[in-house]
Amino acid sequence: MNPPCSIPYNPSLRACAAFCALGIGSGAINAWFPSLIFTAGEVGLIAIAALLIVRRRWNRFLVITEHGLSVPSGFLRLRPRTIGFASIQRVWVTRLFAADILRVRTPQGEVEIHDIYLPQSKVLWELKGFLESKAGRRWHEG
Repeated sequence: MNPPCSIPYNPSLRACAAFCALGIGSGAINAWFPSLIFTAGEVGLIAIAALLIVRRRWNRFLVITEHGLSVPSGFLRLRPRTIGFASIQRVWVTRLFAADILRVRTPQGEVEIHDIYLPQSKVLWELKGFLESKAGRRWHEG
């Protein structure tokens, strides 16, 4: 990664389809074993899929400059948040089910970069290495 560059940061169709399939699966289970929990799961998962599909209408980018990184954050990842490379305290990856989340700690708080918004999963790992090199340290996961 050579700054300046921008990386598309939009929900993948794969993520939208996965949430929709999980919602439909929960609905199928609810058909055989009626339960308020399965109904709530069905509605919640399909609502998340709908929000991700709507979110795809606003193209967002993760922008890397010579001095920092601008990451979409907040509700539906629509508000940009800037992180200076000098302020990075720690970089690590957390796994949540089938998704990887790159977490960056700064004095202002933590920023999360989800792989479901990146074009490919390997971009997350390349970005992790890049941020670690820019911060001048290496951290060990564990």
